[in-house]
Amino acid sequence: MNRTNPKALKLAKTKITLKEGKTYKVKATVTKVMEDMKLLTKGHAAKLRYRTNDKTTATVSAGGKIKAVGKGVCRIYVQAVNGISASMKVTVK
Repeated sequence: MNRTNPKALKLAKTKITLKEGKTYKVKATVTKVMEDMKLLTKGHAAKLRYRTNDKTTATVSAGGKIKAVGKGVCRIYVQAVNGISASMKVTVK
């Protein structure tokens, strides 16, 4: 098999501030266990999954695009197929 697992997940920013209606694309870097191999995916699962803990403050698409919905603070979580994760604080003004 020529596939490997993610070893680490790093976000370009760990906190951002947006105005209502504005968007931001999450920039994530995955470090692989074996750098010369492709990342392992499970079935049809995406390499990275995104979710928010408060959809009334900000939403996030399957591709990592955050949209500021309403004033407040929330966290966006990014998770690799093997469970390694990182999060970012989003403040909407």
